[in-house]
Amino acid sequence: MMSSGAFTVSQQRALALVPKFTSSFSIPCSIAIIWEVLSDHRRGRGTTSIQRVLVGMSVVDICASSAWFLSTWAVPKESGWAFAAGNKATCDFQGFLLQMAIGAPLYNSSLALFYTLIIKLRWSDKELIRIERWIHGFILSFTIGTSFLMLFLKQYNQIGAVCWIIGDPPDCGNSSYRPGDVPCERGNWAWIYGVALFYGPLWICVIACVVSMIILYHEVKQTLQRASLYTTSYGATHSLGRSGNNSNKVAVQAMLYSLTFLLTWMPSTLWSIAHWYQWSHFALDMVAATAEPLQGFWNFLIFLRSRPETVRKIRLRMSILFPCCCTPPPPPRSSSAYPSSGLSDNNTMRREAGDEDESSFLRSVRSVKRRLKIFAGSLSRASSSFVPPNEQEDEDKSNAGRELNSNVILEDDEDRITSDLCGEDDTSYDDTSGKGSRLQASSKAVDGAAVEEAPTKENVRNEVEEEQVQEEQDREGSKTGTPKMYLRSTSLVYLEDSIPTSL
Repeated sequence: MMSSGAFTVSQQRALALVPKFTSSFSIPCSIAIIWEVLSDHRRGRGTTSIQRVLVGMSVVDICASSAWFLSTWAVPKESGWAFAAGNKATCDFQGFLLQMAIGAPLYNSSLALFYTLIIKLRWSDKELIRIERWIHGFILSFTIGTSFLMLFLKQYNQIGAVCWIIGDPPDCGNSSYRPGDVPCERGNWAWIYGVALFYGPLWICVIACVVSMIILYHEVKQTLQRASLYTTSYGATHSLGRSGNNSNKVAVQAMLYSLTFLLTWMPSTLWSIAHWYQWSHFALDMVAATAEPLQGFWNFLIFLRSRPETVRKIRLRMSILFPCCCTPPPPPRSSSAYPSSGLSDNNTMRREAGDEDESSFLRSVRSVKRRLKIFAGSLSRASSSFVPPNEQEDEDKSNAGRELNSNVILEDDEDRITSDLCGEDDTSYDDTSGKGSRLQASSKAVDGAAVEEAPTKENVRNEVEEEQVQEEQDREGSKTGTPKMYLRSTSLVYLEDSIPTSL
C-alpha cells in the first residue's frame, strides 16, 4: 500500500475532505439532469438522442462522484491515512466505481459525434437513433465489463486518498513502469491494465473531442459568413441567418461539453501517470481530487443553457424556500421570442411548452387550496339547511293543525249555507255532522222528482228567488274565479271553476 508519509496530516485531511464537497455538488446536478429528461418523457414531449446520451453520462458521473465522496473512508485502516476506516472489500468497491468513470469520456465523445452529425451533416433524430443503440450497448458493456475484470484480477488498491488500479505493495513486481524487486501481493501488471482499459480509451476520446471541436468551429465560422452575406444582400436578417444563429448556439453547446470534459480529465490523467512513475505532488493530487468529481456540476450548468423553463423553475423554488436572498423570476416571454429552429433536438418547442407550464409545486399548493374552499363551502351549505329534529316535528305538527282547521271550517261553511238555503223546517240539521242535512235534502229532492206537486204561488216565488241567487253567484264567480254552487232541484253541486266562461 501507499505510505502515508508522502504527505503531512493536514494535507491528508485536505485530500480526504475536498472531494466530499465537490462530489456533493456533482451528484445532485447529475440527478437533476436525469429528472428533467424523464419529466420531458412523462409529459409526452419525447426525448432526443442528445438527452439520452446525457442521461447515460450522468449515471456514470454519479458512480464516479460517489467513489470520490467516500475518499479515505473506503481506504483500509492500516494505510495510516487521515479518516481511513475501510478494508479490502470497501477498497474494491471504491475502485469498481472509479473504473465505471471510463463511461464518462466515452459518452462525451459520443455527444461530440452526435453534435457533429447534426450540425455538419444535418442528421435528424431518427437517423441518430439507428446508431444510438449500438453506442449505448458498447459503452455500457465496456464500462461494466472492465470494472468486473479488474475486480477479479485484484487490481484495486490504495492510490493516494482513494483506491484504484495499482500494485500492492507499491512498486512491486511489474505493477509500475519501472519493475521492482518486491513481488506483488495484488495488482501485478497494474500499469498495463490501467493504460489498456482506461487511459487508452480516455485519450482516444480526448482526440475525438478535439477533432469535433475543430469541425464545429469551422462550421460556425462558415455559417456566420453566409449569414452576413444574406444580411448584406437583403438588408435584413434572412431566414438562413436565423437558422444559422440556432446552429451556432448548438455548436457552442457541443464545444462547452467537450471543453469541460478536457478540463475534468487532464489533471486526473497526469495524477495517475505520476503515481505509476513513483512520483507524487500535493498540488497535483489536490487538482485531480477537485476537478474529476465536478464533471456532473459543469454538465448541468451547460444543460441549463438550452432549458430556460428549468432555470425559471429553479429560481421560483429558490425564491419560495429562501425569500430573503432569492428573487422570483420575471414573467415568461411569449413564444415568438424564440426563433424557429430546423434542428432535430426540438429545443424551441420544448421552450415554448416550458413557458406555459407552471411549477408543479405551485400547482399542487393551489389545488389543495381549491379543494379546501370546496369542502368549506359544502359544510356551510349543509349547516344552513340543517333543521334540528325537535323543530322539524313542531313544524310538521303546526302544518297538520292548520290543514285540519281549514277542513273543519270548510265543512262548517258548507253546512251553514245548506241550512240557510234549505231551511230548518225542511231538514233536521245536526251541528255535529253536516252529513244529515245534505242527505235529507237530497232525499227530499228525489221525492220531489218522484211526486209531482201542483205549482203554487209560493213555489213559483221560490224558483224565481233561486234563479236570482244563481245568477248573482255566476256573476261573482266570473269576477273572482272562486268556487260556485249550483242548486239543482234543491240538491247542491260544488264545482271548482278554474275557467268561468267554460261553464
